[in-house]
Amino acid sequence: MGKRSRDKGAAFERRVANMLTEAGPPSRRTGYEQAQDASNAPDVDTDGIFWVECSCGKGPNIRAKMKQAQEASPSTQWPTVITKRDREPVLVTMLATDWCDLISEWWERRH
Repeated sequence: MGKRSRDKGAAFERRVANMLTEAGPPSRRTGYEQAQDASNAPDVDTDGIFWVECSCGKGPNIRAKMKQAQEASPSTQWPTVITKRDREPVLVTMLATDWCDLISEWWERRH
C-alpha cells in the first residue's frame, strides 16, 4: 500500500472517529497503537460499544472488512464496518441481528 493510500485511510478513520464522537460515544482512531505493537484493535475505538473497521477508496471490500470485524471483536461489541467509495456517501454495515439489537435497546430506552 502506498503512502497516499495510507494517508487517505488514516484521514478517513479520523473523520469517522470525529463523526462518532459528535453523535455520542467518545471515539478515537487507533492506528498508532496498531502500528506500534501489532495489536488486534479496531480502526476506531468507540469506548467499547462498537468494533469499527473502516475502508475507503474506489471499491472497499465490505464483506472482507465485516469478516475481520466479526473475527476480532469481543462478544460485548457490535462488529461494524464504515466504508466510503470515492465521491459517494459514507455507509455503515452491521449484521442484521446486531442492528435489531441496537434498535431494540433504543426502543426500550424511549418507552
